[in-house]
Amino acid sequence: MWQTIRNVVENSSTVLLITRSLDETDQFADKIIVIEHERIVADDIPDKL
Repeated sequence: MWQTIRNVVENSSTVLLITRSLDETDQFADKIIVIEHERIVADDIPDKL
């Protein structure tokens, strides 16, 4: 699955990835939005989170 996501990202496509692990998203994301109890609690690039 992760290789498929890498391939899609490399082709400049947008991917909506829902996970509980920020370590996983850090590999792929240009931007991360964290939602907790239906509210956005963080919205930034991985290095700043």
